[in-house]
Amino acid sequence: MGTSFAWLVIFACSDRPVDPADPVLRDDPPPALSIQVGIKDGALLTEQVSTCSDVTPIAAHQFLCRDEADVWFIDETQQEPFFIGTHAVTAAVQTTSGVMMALDGETLLWDGAELHPMTVPVPVPIEFMTRAPTGAIWLSGAGRLFKLEDNAVTEISLTEHPTIHTFAAAEEVIHLAVPELITVSLTSTELSVASAWNTAVTAMAVSATGDLWLVASGRLYLKRGDAEPVEIDMPETILDVVGPEIWVQGTRSIYRFNDGGFTSFPLVGDGMVGVDAYGRLLQVREGQLRRHSGDRPVVVAGLSDSVMVAETITLLPSDPESLDALTVWVDDMPLLVDESPFQVTVDPELLSEGEHALRFFTESSRGDSLTEHGFWVGDLPEVDWSEVESISGEHCIRCHGGETLTDLSTAEGWEHHIETIIDVVTAQEMPLGGPYLSDDEIVTIRAWKHGGFQ
Repeated sequence: MGTSFAWLVIFACSDRPVDPADPVLRDDPPPALSIQVGIKDGALLTEQVSTCSDVTPIAAHQFLCRDEADVWFIDETQQEPFFIGTHAVTAAVQTTSGVMMALDGETLLWDGAELHPMTVPVPVPIEFMTRAPTGAIWLSGAGRLFKLEDNAVTEISLTEHPTIHTFAAAEEVIHLAVPELITVSLTSTELSVASAWNTAVTAMAVSATGDLWLVASGRLYLKRGDAEPVEIDMPETILDVVGPEIWVQGTRSIYRFNDGGFTSFPLVGDGMVGVDAYGRLLQVREGQLRRHSGDRPVVVAGLSDSVMVAETITLLPSDPESLDALTVWVDDMPLLVDESPFQVTVDPELLSEGEHALRFFTESSRGDSLTEHGFWVGDLPEVDWSEVESISGEHCIRCHGGETLTDLSTAEGWEHHIETIIDVVTAQEMPLGGPYLSDDEIVTIRAWKHGGFQ
């Protein structure tokens, strides 16, 4: 017997109805296919960041830390945290105007110096916020879900399922656990059900490539597009998953998905709260915020993608307590590194116009690491996805379509792999065997990244 749903969607706090096609859920879905994924053992770099009983991630170096009832805004480029107040429930997300916060139901904007009241017409206290790839902000509270975009608030609700247990936002769809999985298309104002799966979902996360990772009945699943979820064979019961760089919690270990396979780390994974922009797992356990990584990324704070004047930037290497030395170059030119905090100055007068890379070499008894951070000197044109999509269609799709591990058929796939793409096309390692991209095509890709992947 199928189950149908009636929808109520409120646009900008009005009562305009939407009549999408009813989803059909099978009472007894056939067993999902399962696939084998390689798993290798890895060594984890762990740092104790701060004493916190709860954490709300904002950026790679910014977060809200609640210690008992006191809430602090912590920016690791600053020596002192900022006291926000005494609050029980916190949510936050980075916006173009600053950090939007919800503190015990009150919505505020942090501009870097002080908090300002905000008016967001949501009828329930906000408990969680996240920013979608499109720039829209998703807000949830009391089992209800809202989208804030262009100063308008939209509520999405299922009348037969008044509680949305969890959700995961992608560019063109929103995945809802009610607790069964329903995927809703967001490509037009007429919302419609893209797919449905009659299985209770306990956790889910959207990867940087737009794929949905699910946990159901202690098993891990992967859903791509409108296809049915496919089970990923794992060696133990799975409890949680976070993204967009995918980390998975098992009963005995945690796993990071990268380059088409998993790396396993022997770590108790309870308390996972998210993943930062550098792929590092954030965990709150035993009153401490811990940050885990499989390598040693260096966070770069204060550097523009397109450098026009000299800029002094702050460098935040992972686990600085175990670091013996940090050496920095721009391309092959060494830079003077100030310490406490680590800072370097990038002067465009010493560089040619075009693409450059900050290169970091970290030395430690735990192992050495070489990483890069790209930037541009000079002006870049305004570019939208259609121009990059044209390049992808001409040079990339024949080998990197939707059925491949390196899927470049969507803007999300390009955004996820953008640094690797720029590296390999600049070095003429790709497209394999040529013809290679022109300088203008490479500038187009760089400009699309610089413009925020519009």
